[in-house]
Amino acid sequence: MNNLLEKSVQQYRQLYELTRALERPLQSMDSASIAKLTGMIEETKQQAAALDREINQLSGAAKDTPRNHHRLLEERRAIMEKIIDKNKELTPKIQAMMALIKSDLAAIRHGMQSIGHYAQAPKPHGRIINTSN
Repeated sequence: MNNLLEKSVQQYRQLYELTRALERPLQSMDSASIAKLTGMIEETKQQAAALDREINQLSGAAKDTPRNHHRLLEERRAIMEKIIDKNKELTPKIQAMMALIKSDLAAIRHGMQSIGHYAQAPKPHGRIINTSN
């Protein structure tokens, strides 16, 4: 169980570092980096959740929890709190970015509609015959 807890702590550290790394691309609106980091964050979250389920199953069956486990559990909890705090910090930045993108899309749609009104009507292909044979 000790190895699982150490691995869990490491995963949550990695998750925290990925969350911190997301701050710079958000400021520069680097969509490629944001997409890459969010994919990595999701993958790490899924791995951490699977490991947490395994730890919960083992801890439920354990009669006594060694002192070292308490230290690792406390460290993991502290990292989780840092992740939550960082997410709270990043949420307004993400919402502002989404609002800006929404505004840009609305302007593009309006522009496309405006341009559509200037489209020329198709020219007729046939002609009227004025003389008869």
